[in-house]
Amino acid sequence: MSMDDAKDLTREELALYVRIANYYYRGYLTQNEIATRLRMSRQRVNRILSKCLSLGIVEIHIKNDVSSNLDIETALEEKFQLRAARVADLGSEQENSYQLLGECGARFLAETIQDNDVIGFSGGSTLSALVDNMPRIKRQNLMVTQLMGGWNDHSNNVDGDSIVIRFSDQTPAKINMLYAPVLVSDASVRDNFLKEPHYKKSYAVVKSCTIAVLAIADVKHAKYPSLEQLDLSMPENAVGEICARPFDAHGKPISTVFDNQIIAIETDDLKRIPLRVGVAGRAYKTKAILAAIRGGYINALVTDATVASALLKA
Repeated sequence: MSMDDAKDLTREELALYVRIANYYYRGYLTQNEIATRLRMSRQRVNRILSKCLSLGIVEIHIKNDVSSNLDIETALEEKFQLRAARVADLGSEQENSYQLLGECGARFLAETIQDNDVIGFSGGSTLSALVDNMPRIKRQNLMVTQLMGGWNDHSNNVDGDSIVIRFSDQTPAKINMLYAPVLVSDASVRDNFLKEPHYKKSYAVVKSCTIAVLAIADVKHAKYPSLEQLDLSMPENAVGEICARPFDAHGKPISTVFDNQIIAIETDDLKRIPLRVGVAGRAYKTKAILAAIRGGYINALVTDATVASALLKA
């Protein structure tokens, strides 16, 4: 048989079949290990492997016509013990990096999300592009939530509240909103807000997340208008930031003078979420992405080929 026999598969289905075949025949993962990594049943993995043979996807070798980055994705997963890695090839399209990373991240989420998942989003341009490219999926009993308050930047729909609302338009997901800024003027305001019954109920949903979708900021290039308004700034030794929580090059959290003014998921609660997907690219973010991996902020990654190669050399 030839790959023509698989013509009735969608591009997304074919990509998934090729990936599973790669894990099984080249990565030597067991069916149980593949099922755990891709969040599906072992029986489904078995059925797909059988179809790979019957459809001609697997013959003597794996035909990875769909993705030219399977090898580098597998290398990232093995080196950093990631649950998943997806690599977008930006080529000369650097100006469209948000769009291309968003498309890659959307495909990953579409194949990963299961019934009853609670999906949390931070914010940012890349996650906004991801939601814009999210295909309609049919899942049962989904919930989507903000992981942090808003930076009050609604000009490009990059705040978490806009992102979760638009995500729910593409999925049958209920919405959980925090209705809060990410940064308040002083600690007493935050303390009073956290005592509100609505916030306590909303934060309980945040803590129940099964998937976190996270932007990774390089603090040297990022702008924080809310901090500037209060005459605050990120610490000098900060390399990256996730959900308004800065960390150093080793992934260690950094204390700031505004810690008690932040309304966002606590770092310990974030790290308890089973699948934490960092979606970030561009070479200047490499150090921040590496630090996020080292610190355990993320255990899955969607990035570009340039960053992936740099990470493998680190």
